[in-house]
Amino acid sequence: MAISETLLQLVDIRDDIRQALINKGVDMANVPLSQYAEKIAGISTGDFPGYVLKTGELCSLAAGGAVARRSMAIPANCIPVALKSTGNWRFYSGKGETSDIGISITDNNNKTYLYVNKNSGPQWSTIGDGFCLCPLAMYDGNLETAATITTIHVNTWCNGGIYDASTGKIAVTMWLEKKV
Repeated sequence: MAISETLLQLVDIRDDIRQALINKGVDMANVPLSQYAEKIAGISTGDFPGYVLKTGELCSLAAGGAVARRSMAIPANCIPVALKSTGNWRFYSGKGETSDIGISITDNNNKTYLYVNKNSGPQWSTIGDGFCLCPLAMYDGNLETAATITTIHVNTWCNGGIYDASTGKIAVTMWLEKKV
């Protein structure tokens, strides 16, 4: 094949790649051939454009007790997808004299992932031996608004009376991390 034929073939290949990128929704206006690789690398291949789904333990709060509000910071550029709890979560009003006692898990945007409240009776209330929550679901999968989650709060409370509470460990075990 002559050099001129090879060059014409390369021009056709370049035009085909450009058109394929346009068909994928990539803006190719005034993009030189030297930037095609960057445009290809920027194409999302999943349901979470601009993010990579990761598993493990991003951050956590150890098991705790007593009336308290504790907070877990979510690292920048991360969106929590799954919260996993281990251990029992319990609260108790000695003789039923506490009129309002409970446990909640919320975030800095006032989204409630878990809310348990007990208004009377002298028995323990327990939330099983471990559970999972999906913070991203509270945002209907909207990554832009879910990206504003910076803190998850675990809150236990009482309104007087004899009281005891304990929470299990809670950790972010699945998250979306922004591609850089």
